[in-house]
Amino acid sequence: MNLGHTFAHSFEKETEFSDVLKHGEAVAIGIILALKLSYKLGFSPKEDIGKVEKHFKYFDIPICPKEILYEWNKSNILENMYLDKKAVSNHLVFILLNGIGKSFISRNVDDHNILDFINDVL
Repeated sequence: MNLGHTFAHSFEKETEFSDVLKHGEAVAIGIILALKLSYKLGFSPKEDIGKVEKHFKYFDIPICPKEILYEWNKSNILENMYLDKKAVSNHLVFILLNGIGKSFISRNVDDHNILDFINDVL
């Protein structure tokens, strides 16, 4: 249920919860980013990203943050993530994947890895 939401809520806050980005769009983008982060960290196969992207594109659902805004404040995105209800003791918590349908809770993704990832995808 929380897959993609750490990213989604951060993007929503950055757009001031406006109609620029609807919640479902933010979650869809967040799911793609959770898949990409899972792949980057060695948990999920790259092919899964393409499968989910193809599915979302079929329904005309955005899959990339740059489809919404070309420029994002990358440091704000990371800061916003700490406001997520899953953040515990100043540590980010992500729902990641070991493949489609195989989610798990990750509490040990380093901030530097997240910031590098954000810089890559934004």
